[in-house]
Amino acid sequence: MLLKLRVPVDRIQSSHATRSFERICVEYFIYHSTIITLFDPDMSPATSVQHLQEKFQRCLSSSKSPQPVVVQSPVLGSIPELFTTIIQLTEKAGRPRSSVPDLSSSVHSQYADMVKWQRRLDEDAGGKAVMRGGKLYEIATRLLFLFAHIPADGPQQNEYASEVTDAVSEGLQQLLVQPLGRVFGKYWLWPLAILGSVTTRTRDINLIRDKMDAIAQRSNCNGIKIVRYILESNWANNSNSGVMPYSLAGLATLLDGDTMKSTSSLLLSYRDHMR
Repeated sequence: MLLKLRVPVDRIQSSHATRSFERICVEYFIYHSTIITLFDPDMSPATSVQHLQEKFQRCLSSSKSPQPVVVQSPVLGSIPELFTTIIQLTEKAGRPRSSVPDLSSSVHSQYADMVKWQRRLDEDAGGKAVMRGGKLYEIATRLLFLFAHIPADGPQQNEYASEVTDAVSEGLQQLLVQPLGRVFGKYWLWPLAILGSVTTRTRDINLIRDKMDAIAQRSNCNGIKIVRYILESNWANNSNSGVMPYSLAGLATLLDGDTMKSTSSLLLSYRDHMR
C-alpha cells in the first residue's frame, strides 16, 4: 500500500519541481531580454518575450501557494507583464518623438493604472513590499512611462512634475530601506540607472553612488561600468543645475543608443589598453 501511494506523490513532487525549474528559466530569459534593451537599442525582444509568456503561462501563474504571485517569483520579483512593458517603453523612448507632448486622457489613465497596479502588488505582498526587489522596477517603469510619452525638454512637462517627484521620492526611499543582502548585484542595475539619470540633488546622487559601489563589489560586469560612466557624466553637467531636484532630461542621455555604444567602445578600448 505504501508503495502504491508513494508513486503518485513522487510524480506530483517531480511535476512541481519541473514547473519550478521551467519558471526560473523563463523568468531569466524575460529578465535578460529586458535588460539588454538598455545596452543594445538594436535588439527588439518584445515579440519573443510575449510568445514565451504565452507558451509558459501555466508555469508563470499556476500555483496553489497562499503566497502572493510576486513573492513566488524566483527571478523577476514582480509580474512578467511589467518587464514586457519595460521593453515596449524602452523601444518607444528610443524612437524620434514629436515636439508636441502626448497629454491625452488615455496617457493619464494608463499612468494612473500603473500606480494602482503597484499599490495592489504592495497590498498583495502582505506588508512585505520593502522586501520586494521588483518594486524598484515598478517605480522606475513609471518614470520611463512618463519620459516615453513626454519630451524631456517640453514646456508641458510641468503637467507631470508631481508624478515625477512622487515616483523618484518613492524610489529613493525604497533604496534607503532596501536590504543589500548577497543578491544585491546586477539585478538592481536597471532601476538604479533610471533613478540615477533623473536625480540632480547631491545627496540623492551620493545615495545612487553608494548603491552602485555595492553592485560593483558583487559583480564586475561591463554593464555596471558603462552605466556608471554615463551617470557620472550626466551628474557633472546637470547636478544642482535646475530648480527641480529631479528631471527626466537625464533619461534622454541614458537611453540614447549612440551614447551607449560610444561609451561601451570607449571603456572596452581603455580596458584593452590597460592589459
